[in-house]
Amino acid sequence: MSKKFSQRFYYDWVLYVAVALVSVALWYIAFGLFNAPTPAETLYVFFAGTVTDTSVSGEALENMKPYGVRVVELNYCDPADGVFDTKYKVVALNACDIVILPVSIADKTDCKSTFAPLNGFGDGYTQNDVTYGAYLTESAKRALGKYFAFGDERYAVFIVASSVNSGAENSLTDTAAVLLRWLINYG
Repeated sequence: MSKKFSQRFYYDWVLYVAVALVSVALWYIAFGLFNAPTPAETLYVFFAGTVTDTSVSGEALENMKPYGVRVVELNYCDPADGVFDTKYKVVALNACDIVILPVSIADKTDCKSTFAPLNGFGDGYTQNDVTYGAYLTESAKRALGKYFAFGDERYAVFIVASSVNSGAENSLTDTAAVLLRWLINYG
C-alpha cells in the first residue's frame, strides 16, 4: 500500500466500514422486497387455545407448497387470557385466513359478517341455517393434539371471509379451503 493511502485509511477507516455496512443493508432490503411472499403465497392460521408445538405450520407448509404457498404463519391465544377478545377481533378476524375455534366462541361470533359460507366440507357448523365452518373430527383432534392443546369442547375450522385466500368473490386464491380440508382430514 502506498503511504498516502495508509495515512488516509488510518483516519477514514470508519467511512469504509460504514459504506460496506450500508451496501450490505441495501442488498438485504432489495433482496427481501423482491423475494417476499405475496399475500396469496402466505396463509395465516389462528388457533383459540394453547399451541404446544409450532412445527405444525411447517408441516402444513409442506402440504401447501404444491398450491403455491410459501409461508404458513400460526397465531394463537388462550380464551382464558384477558387479551383474547381483542386479539381474536383484531388478529383472527382481520388478518388471518383460517380460524380454529371452540364452538362456544363460534356461537358468540356473527358468522354472517365474519366467515365465508362453506359447502361440501363434511360435518358443518351452521348458524342461521348457513354452514360457515367444519367440525374437526375426533381422529383429526387426536392427531393434531401433538401441536394444539384442545380442550374437551368441540372445535370447528372457519375461513375468514375477508381473507385474500378465501376463494370468495374478489379474492386471489382458494388455498384457505385446501388448508381447511387438510386440517379436518388430518390423521
